[in-house]
Amino acid sequence: MHIHYSDSDLDKAYKAIEISYNLSKKNKNTKLLAKATYGLGYCYYLYEKDSLSEVYMDEASNYAKKVNDIETLSKALNIKGSLYNYKNQKKKALKYFHESVKYSSKDVKLSNNTADVLSNIANIYVTENDTINALRYYHDAIKIQKKNKLENSLSNTYNSLGVLYMNGNQDSALYYINNALVLGKKNKLDYQLISQYLNIGIIYLNFLDTKHYDKAKLNLIEGLRLANKFNVSRYQFQGNLYLGIYYMKAEKNNVKAKKYLDNALKLLKENKDHDYNIELYKALSTVYFNLSVYKKAFFYKNLENSLKDSIFSLEKNKQIHEIQTKFDVERKDFQINLLKLEKRNKETENLWIRFTTVVGILGLLTIGLIYKSKQKKKNLLLLQEHEVKRMQDVVKSQDDERNRIAKDLHDGVGNKLSVLKHILHQQTISNEDVEFLKNGTKSLMKEVREISHDLSISLINQKPILELFVDLLDTFQNKTNIKIEFNIYPNNALDSLKTVKKIHLYRILQEVLTNIEKHAVAKQVVITVTKNQNKLTLIIEDDGKGFNLKEAGAGIGISNIKERVELIKGQLTIDTNIGNGTTIIIELDEDGDKNSVGR
Repeated sequence: MHIHYSDSDLDKAYKAIEISYNLSKKNKNTKLLAKATYGLGYCYYLYEKDSLSEVYMDEASNYAKKVNDIETLSKALNIKGSLYNYKNQKKKALKYFHESVKYSSKDVKLSNNTADVLSNIANIYVTENDTINALRYYHDAIKIQKKNKLENSLSNTYNSLGVLYMNGNQDSALYYINNALVLGKKNKLDYQLISQYLNIGIIYLNFLDTKHYDKAKLNLIEGLRLANKFNVSRYQFQGNLYLGIYYMKAEKNNVKAKKYLDNALKLLKENKDHDYNIELYKALSTVYFNLSVYKKAFFYKNLENSLKDSIFSLEKNKQIHEIQTKFDVERKDFQINLLKLEKRNKETENLWIRFTTVVGILGLLTIGLIYKSKQKKKNLLLLQEHEVKRMQDVVKSQDDERNRIAKDLHDGVGNKLSVLKHILHQQTISNEDVEFLKNGTKSLMKEVREISHDLSISLINQKPILELFVDLLDTFQNKTNIKIEFNIYPNNALDSLKTVKKIHLYRILQEVLTNIEKHAVAKQVVITVTKNQNKLTLIIEDDGKGFNLKEAGAGIGISNIKERVELIKGQLTIDTNIGNGTTIIIELDEDGDKNSVGR
């Protein structure tokens, strides 16, 4: 994404950096030359002169490597990745982004660059419709930004997260973009505010009912005003496009709509996003049709269809190329395997020639049968030992759970009953005592109900899993004062979950939250549920003290989680280091439940 400042300020900066560049080159000061070259490349990046920017960023990278200037090198690589991303060369963009992170992650002072790059990588996954990886990188970026109070880049990441949710969850989209807007106003990030105002306007215009059209208009006008102020052609295009759609759709004013759409048409060359271009042609066709200018309506409808067809052809050619590449690789692998097979056959033939006697052959068979029998016994013994160990873990887990429930009953319910009994045995009972007895009874009923709910599978079956999750998280937050952030995309991601997986997933979340409460010393827990086709992903992140996975891997808590994930044919990933919090990722396919229900 290109960043813009006023032309006069940028021109002054460019002239000053150019003087520094010439002096550094004259004095052969490589360290200053690396920074000055990066500065010139960055100015050209802001001017949107991408070819010149790339030349200077290459030069800056070479100088920075010579003097081991990690800061300049990582920033230059990030800009190069952004340039390639803007040209839709995603593979090259990812290469430079990953290289940039490799350098900047070595120095905590470069956290801002690290977070920006992670957000840029997430943006690429968004364009590839890979929601899971996009969310993963966005949340990694947010962790760094919150930890280091990087509000400028946090505003940008919130905006990107909002855009991700725009097509499926408008409430989440508005939540994140409004958070971005608050930070943008607070820190006077005028350029970032352009995108945020436009995005909010688009949400109110396209996804909510007509009563929000006024909000759409106000936000779109403000976004376009800032885009014109800073001469940002990309956002000038978007602002004019969606204001044209607003006047066509909300006010039925086709003349005014045409004026804005014509402005967008003049900026068409500045926009490289084909989806926006299709939207423009579609809107122009509709406006001209409403104005009874049928020839032009037909013309723009043809342009819309032609662009759609060309994109489809590109995608089709891309798929054919991928299939052809896969076929070539498989054919090559087949040829290699065929050569290996021929070699093995030759070796086998030579072997049989050496052992020509019947006695030799029988001897070999006998040895093979004895070895196979021993190996089978050994494997059976290992399986039995593993099953015994698993049963011991289950029993230990159940004993621990019983002890926990007993402790809850003794420390909570038992102590409160003793207090109430003491009051009831008094000779006189005051109004204050009566009120205390009422409140105490209510508290006891709630506590007993919570323990009952924890134990009952039938209660879990009766409630939707989303409601169970929310109840569990509310109880956890009230009990521990640890802040909970819960995200789900799409909203119905959990609706089609079968009973077995529902129970196990609920118990897994219960187990993880219990471990966080006991061991993590966390201030915040972020829980994200996403669904992409038939793949459901649950991500649980905390900002606690982390742990050594090798040492804790054999513990009952981790073992219980692994056991339940295996039972529902899921995949478990645990990412943790001491001092860096913990991330637990559980991935499930909707098909293939095992007929096993745990408590």
